Amino acid sequence: HVPIWLLGSSLFSAQLAAEKGLPYAFASHFAPRMMMQAIEVYRRHFKPSAVLAKPYVMLGVPLVAADTDEQAQYLATTTYQRILALIRGQSMLMRPPVASMQGLWKPHEEQIVNDFLSMALIGSAQTIQQKMQVLLQHTQADELTFTCDLYEHADRLRAFDILAGLK
Repeated sequence: HVPIWLLGSSLFSAQLAAEKGLPYAFASHFAPRMMMQAIEVYRRHFKPSAVLAKPYVMLGVPLVAADTDEQAQYLATTTYQRILALIRGQSMLMRPPVASMQGLWKPHEEQIVNDFLSMALIGSAQTIQQKMQVLLQHTQADELTFTCDLYEHADRLRAFDILAGLK
């Protein structure tokens, strides 16, 4: 009994998941722009099925957790560089964090990267906890799944340890 989910980033995927009565995972970790509309469409049009009696929403969320907000902002530059490479059509290999993104991106690219990562939880445990509560209140999501694009494996493990320690 492998559970079937529909992962999407559009209104069409929300409609299809609702029509089929499937749980819906929205890819807000890379396409947050339509998130609220997609959740609303999914919930409004949901038809119960043999799989699921009521709507169930999961959100993909980028995570950069560290011991301090400053350390998290530093580590997040790896993610910023990766998204910048994506929009420029360059190699998306992970790059080490940098002290500043100034000089690496143009103002319009910075805006695109920030929009792309608008759902990202970046910060210390306290900051992540606060941001996650706001996200859950705003979306009423049933479940969150996290991506963590950090250069050093140890930093990724630490980020997930911080997340796991939240109440």
